[in-house]
Amino acid sequence: FQPIKDEAGGVTGVFIVGNDVTEHARTEDALRQSKRNALETAQRLEALLEAAPVGIILSDTQGKVLRVNSAHRQLWGTPQLFAQLGKHDPWKGWWADGSDKQGQPLAPRDWALARALQGQEAPRGTVEIEVAGTPGVRRTILDCAAPVRDLEGSIIGAAVAQMDITDRIHTESALRESEAKFRTITDAMPQLVWSALPNGHHDYRNQQWHEYTG
Repeated sequence: FQPIKDEAGGVTGVFIVGNDVTEHARTEDALRQSKRNALETAQRLEALLEAAPVGIILSDTQGKVLRVNSAHRQLWGTPQLFAQLGKHDPWKGWWADGSDKQGQPLAPRDWALARALQGQEAPRGTVEIEVAGTPGVRRTILDCAAPVRDLEGSIIGAAVAQMDITDRIHTESALRESEAKFRTITDAMPQLVWSALPNGHHDYRNQQWHEYTG
């Protein structure tokens, strides 16, 4: 608004200039809604991370850990989060996959995180880890990862999921030990011992059965 005055200084009218800001207001509303949606998406992701029963790690392209969830902290204790690949001495791991690498320490390049950052789509491995700050206390985990890519397909980080399978490994070991004892006892018996399924298929025969039947 601008008053229009005569030579004596009296106001004889008003000069008004107006702009249509409808589109501007719509743009601002859209931006506010976009920010709200982004915030809600981040909150959903945060809730999902905390609810997950497995340890989750998010890293950048250099392997710097950006985020871990509570399950990861429970799994590892409270390890120092490494700044980049190769600088994670507090993270101690050994192969536990039953291969010829069994018991050997993991090199920095062996972790699923490192392999995902190199472009492998779903690297995984069974490894044994040492709980941070508790020397000698180990857990067996399934270490899985996947690269995170932008819209152009370039790798911008990695996501890692680590599941504690210690109890399962102990159970499987106990079952193998129990089966070995069972076989030792039945092979030591002088009687023929066998078992069969409902369809008649024999699923176990002791040594005396084989010696008798040939």
